[in-house]
Order: sequence, then structure tokens, then C-alpha cells
Amino acid sequence: MKSSTQNRRSVLDVSATRTHSPRRADGEWMCHSGRVLALLLPYNYPLNEAESKIGREETQQRRALAKAFGVALKQQAKKTLWHFSQGVLFREFQGWFISAPAATWLARRKTQLELHCKPMALDPIFWEIVEAESNASMPLSFRHHGAWTCRTPSLYEHELSETDPQSIAAAAFAWLEQQTEHLKSCSMDRFLQRLRNHPQANAYVATIITTLLMMGDYPSAEALCKDAVERGDPAFFSIMYESKPSRTFPELALEWLRRKRQSAH
Repeated sequence: MKSSTQNRRSVLDVSATRTHSPRRADGEWMCHSGRVLALLLPYNYPLNEAESKIGREETQQRRALAKAFGVALKQQAKKTLWHFSQGVLFREFQGWFISAPAATWLARRKTQLELHCKPMALDPIFWEIVEAESNASMPLSFRHHGAWTCRTPSLYEHELSETDPQSIAAAAFAWLEQQTEHLKSCSMDRFLQRLRNHPQANAYVATIITTLLMMGDYPSAEALCKDAVERGDPAFFSIMYESKPSRTFPELALEWLRRKRQSAH
């Protein structure tokens, strides 16, 4: 994270480790563009009998498919409004940032897309709160790949029929265009409701708080921050300084809110 604050020593973001898990023999891998995306443990994702018989040779074939699929996505993206970086398609659409990680599994015969979206105005407020305004000048892809960004759950997951890489990529873009049309009716209220109703809503507390602040619902954001502080929940973000105590995201959001209220008077 870039910063203009000289006495900040280091930054901790638990979610930043999500794509850098150490390899384990009992795990299951998924790749995009030939790069390891994530390790999925078998007790969370049980394999059926047919899938469990994927051997070393087929694993290598699937790794080659993942790489070729990534190349096809990159080539076909040039003819669209989508961009492609590190296995993820992304674009701006009517005030929304849309990203779609594309992955080919190695231990399953499965290739899939996920669809994520968030308001373009969301991350700049988050960066103000954590004193990282310079991140606004980063490439658009940073809003997905950057550790210090507002995380969102996937809206949809879609499995693609595995044919040849070019056909899989074409099917991916066709599906994404359909979903993008559906986003025309998306509202901030629906975005917030989806976050709050998510089964793992606690993982998105920072995004929920930032969304409330973006919408001008300061009382609700303040109440959520105070509750998180009382529970000792840093909302996955903490900043450590050399000359003063560390601050969690809820604490920094309360400070941001105090400054906003002062400037309004």
C-alpha cells in the first residue's frame, strides 16, 4: 500500500494471504493462466469417485488447459470492453467495478467464472479512511487484486463446458455480457442488503461500513464501527505506527467520520 504518512511502520491485511497458501499434498488446486489461484482442502470440497481418479498425466493436461484458457481470454478481451490481468477479467460499467476470476481446476474436470461487483466510488472512500489516497492512481485492476480494497462476495458462479480454450473463452464472454445487462437494475440498497444478508457477513464488515458512509448513512456506520470496536473486531485491517498505538479499520472509520462532521460545520 502506498502511503504519504511517514511514521507508519507496517500494515497487516489478513485477506492479503488468500492467494499465497503453501502447497499441501492433501489439498486441491485450481489455476488460471497457469498460475496457482487457491488451495481448497478436501474436507470442505469432497470429490466424487470419478473426479478423485484424475492422475498426474491428466493434471498436467489440465494445467496446460488453464494456461491456454488464460491466453484465449486475454486475446478475446482485446475485442471487448473487458480487460484481463492475472487470471481476472474486469471492467467499469455504469458506475460499477465488475471483476470475474476465471479458473480451471486441476483436481476436478471443471472450469468456472465468478462475478463480483462494487460501486466505483467505494474504494476511494476506503482509501481515505486508511490514509492511502494515492491508491486511487493505481490501475483499475488494483480494485480486485490489491490487498487494501473493499472485498465483496461473488454474485454468481458459473461452470463452463470444457471444449477447446477458444470456445471456453467465447462462452465466458457471452455469459459475462448477459450478467452485465442484469447489473443495469442493480442499486446501492440492493448491494448493501446483499452484503448484510451474506452468510459470512462478518468477513465484509469493512465493506459494509464503507458502503454506509458512501451512502451518507453516518448513524448506521457509526453504530457498526462502535460495535466492532467493543468486540475487538479489526474488520481484517489494522495499521501499526512507530510513534503511536495501532489503529483498526473501525477506529479509523470513526476518525474519518469525525473529520467529515467537523468539516460540515
